[in-house]
Amino acid sequence: MTKTGGAYKEELIQEPIPEPKSTTATKNAEEFPPESARLMDQEIALDDGALRRLGRDGRNTVPDATAEELHHFFHERAKTVYRNRKLDNPTGLMLTTIRDWFSERRVLERRKAREGDMREAAALQEQLANQLAELRSFGVLSMAADEKSR
Repeated sequence: MTKTGGAYKEELIQEPIPEPKSTTATKNAEEFPPESARLMDQEIALDDGALRRLGRDGRNTVPDATAEELHHFFHERAKTVYRNRKLDNPTGLMLTTIRDWFSERRVLERRKAREGDMREAAALQEQLANQLAELRSFGVLSMAADEKSR
């Protein structure tokens, strides 16, 4: 305030009042790809800020993490968290505890298990292909096809 003559005159501050910042906002709006957002939204709808923070914090924890891996572990933990009616902000809890439910050790263990599953599936496919070829060589499949066509 300034004093002019015998009265005080209020000076208005010409600076804009800063907007409150979101707790989930990030600088780069493109940090969480749309296809990943659709994957995450299959069961629980999250706002864009939460998705960006989830993607950023997930990559900070496991730099080569895929959207599918993040989705898997998020929804695995969310089943428990979102059912707890005592929580006012389950999404906030999920975001602040990401290092607990999305650790590099757990991601690597899952990858190893999935590789084993893929090898087992490939071995089964090869075994079935060999059995099919053996049946064809004996003419069993051609006889069955002839009977169906009658």
